[in-house]
Amino acid sequence: MKKSRVCNETVAEGIRALRFGVEVEMEFAKRDSANIMAEVTGGKITKPIYKDDISREINKRVYNIIAPDGRTWGIDDDVSIASAWGQDFNSEMVSPILHHEDMGTLAALLKKFQSNGATATKKCALHVNIDGATFNNESIKRLLTNFHNNQDLYFAITQHKNPDLLVRRVSPLHPHNIANMQQAQDTHELEHAWYGPHYDGKGRNHRDHYYNMSRYQAINLHSYFRQSRIEFRPANTPEDLCPDTSRALIDLWRGMSAASTHGIELPPVKNSKQFNKSLKNMGLVGADFTSSREILVERYANR
Repeated sequence: MKKSRVCNETVAEGIRALRFGVEVEMEFAKRDSANIMAEVTGGKITKPIYKDDISREINKRVYNIIAPDGRTWGIDDDVSIASAWGQDFNSEMVSPILHHEDMGTLAALLKKFQSNGATATKKCALHVNIDGATFNNESIKRLLTNFHNNQDLYFAITQHKNPDLLVRRVSPLHPHNIANMQQAQDTHELEHAWYGPHYDGKGRNHRDHYYNMSRYQAINLHSYFRQSRIEFRPANTPEDLCPDTSRALIDLWRGMSAASTHGIELPPVKNSKQFNKSLKNMGLVGADFTSSREILVERYANR
């Protein structure tokens, strides 16, 4: 295996340039969530307007928060949370497209939720969406391989414990497996390999259905083919919504994305020293990423 000559600092710059978004599931009253988001962002709370019943079914949006810069934050009703406090506490915060400079706002939101009593159970997920525009066929295949090489480790570090198994491992035994995708020569073949026999199926088995069953993968490429964004699903929202821990989990996927688009191969990890090196190869270096790397290494040691 050839070692990449791309330096860690170059990959770090790639992370900073990535556009991304987050979905944070938590148990907290929806109106209170919207009020906090309006306070922190300086935005205005509005009710969403749906064009039709299909749009309403897909979005599940309860409140929009329009920030002064025009971007829309949202509070969705996510029934998968199944809060013991009732449906009003099934809250999912959905960010607009974010940039590296928005990490401070995101941290302020999580801290405010935390101080006001928001919690997260094992059914609350933290999903990260990465702009697909920086990827091509080869970097997509590299991303899948990089994740697969250490997927058990990543599941342990992110503490994904959803009992409904809405996140499956990227496995050679699964129909949507990396072996088939590695043989794809172009985007059309890559897409066919992803959807497998359900490429032209009916209902949720059709590739154009928003809730196509292939989306429930550790790395969701259904969103890449349909919306040009890659969704990382295997992470639980920290129970206390800790901003630093949440940031570390987000940075893990941002780093893996940047490494994959910069041609970095991430081999299997066998100890803490190798994991720390792997994180550095993902670009988690420098003052703005040191804390995230240290938190992830600690989680490795305590997994």
